[in-house]
Amino acid sequence: MPYERPPLSKGLLAGREQASDILINDEAFYAEQGITTMLDTPVVRVDFDARTLHVERGEPLTYETLIIATGARPRTFDIPGAHADGVYYLRTIGDARAIREAASVAKRAVTIGGGFISMEFASVLASQGVDTTMVFPEERVWARLFHARDLRVFRALLP
Repeated sequence: MPYERPPLSKGLLAGREQASDILINDEAFYAEQGITTMLDTPVVRVDFDARTLHVERGEPLTYETLIIATGARPRTFDIPGAHADGVYYLRTIGDARAIREAASVAKRAVTIGGGFISMEFASVLASQGVDTTMVFPEERVWARLFHARDLRVFRALLP
């Protein structure tokens, strides 16, 4: 069911929240609103003229209005080893669970990126006793968001 993504790099990753805690609404809400959810149902074709959506398994669906909200994918690296064991990308609940399991036995970790999610991710890992290093191409964290002088406030808050 649809869920809030911010807790993936915070509460869910840290083990303070469960998947059920981050749902936007429970399953009953959607049924009460007349919303059918079709999880794990790839769309294989859209006939825009006939206003019909063809899914991998099941009957075609007709619509009056179609909203295409496919989400996003994490940026991955096109280099050897980018998908090797021990390399994780954080996007889904499953990703957070896999990372949490790996972190429970890890001694060292490296996060790539200097944005909010990487900072949260590094903070959770460090709080669990994992020696964590952040690597990013900019001269400082959040370089695209804040001027260097504005980061003094954040530096004062971080251990």
